Amino acid sequence: PLPLRWPGGPPGVWPGGPPTRFRLRPGPPGAGHRRTGTGTGIGIGIGIEQLNVWSAAATTVADQTDDHQKVIPGQSRIPEVDQGGVGMDVAGKVAVVTGSGNGIGEAIAKRLAAEGASVVVTDIERDNVTRVANEIGTVGLEADVTKEDEVKAVARLARETYGRIDIWHSNAGLAGPRQPDSLQDEDLWNGMWRLHVLAHLYAAREVLPEMVARGDGYLLQTASSVALATQPEKVGYAVTKHAALAFSEWLAVRYRPRGVKVSCFCPGPMLTRMLLSNGFAADDPAISGALTPEQVADLVVRALADERFLILTQPDDVRALVGKGTDYDAWVDDYSRLLSTSSVGAAGAADAQESRPSSTA
Repeated sequence: PLPLRWPGGPPGVWPGGPPTRFRLRPGPPGAGHRRTGTGTGIGIGIGIEQLNVWSAAATTVADQTDDHQKVIPGQSRIPEVDQGGVGMDVAGKVAVVTGSGNGIGEAIAKRLAAEGASVVVTDIERDNVTRVANEIGTVGLEADVTKEDEVKAVARLARETYGRIDIWHSNAGLAGPRQPDSLQDEDLWNGMWRLHVLAHLYAAREVLPEMVARGDGYLLQTASSVALATQPEKVGYAVTKHAALAFSEWLAVRYRPRGVKVSCFCPGPMLTRMLLSNGFAADDPAISGALTPEQVADLVVRALADERFLILTQPDDVRALVGKGTDYDAWVDDYSRLLSTSSVGAAGAADAQESRPSSTA
């Protein structure tokens, strides 16, 4: 069993209930769980259906900062993931990574290339596309993936250059401003919906037919740990990240049996410009516990080797699923109480003004 930790408390101890532990059962290929490492260096990759809660008394609260659950001090080491020798070998594959002009998209594109994949770089920022493509030694295209014809153009470049597409990573994202007491305006909702959901849909429409025809392919989609809990200061971000996870689930259910692998990457804090734009102090756990883009890229590529559906950067992020599955009302109530006694309102003064859709964080 893997202990859960309440913020500020010992492992397995939760307010209002006894010590709680949960176990992730092994599952079929592509949905299983492997645990390796020691201390806090734990890698988690699970199928959501594999959660088995040991105690119905457990409740949980997601301690949120920025767009992610706030990490617990001491949880910052990159998780180790057992590749198991089975699954996707990226060497020789053709991969498209959106939002790869900076941040985790850039790091993942470079790591895939280092592993022997042919990578197509795309981002809304032309200069960064040129820079990253040149550093990798590949092709790239400035593109706005919220427009379906531009998604098609990226796919066309990949096919014309490398002959096919094996992996499509829908990674571009937009943070938006912190507005804890606002339902946010229509323009923001439209932008979030198009980038976090429709861009993933456009990619799937474009590449699924060829993947299904050959019985092989991989759709990797970046959501956020927010998709497992919520983000009380950013309703548009929270809802559309939930939708991104839901779309990934649907794709996995429908297309895994036909040979197409699907993973949803739900990261916590990462040292990208999106996180840094919030102005957190250097000793804030959101910064001190964040992984570097290179650490994240290493984790993601290892998880691809296991063909895992849910890819996390912080093992504690799964507690939201446990809490909801155990007692949804208690999870909502405890989350609300935590917000009412925390400094979320004060923290909301620092806006995340990531105005261009680039790498999600």
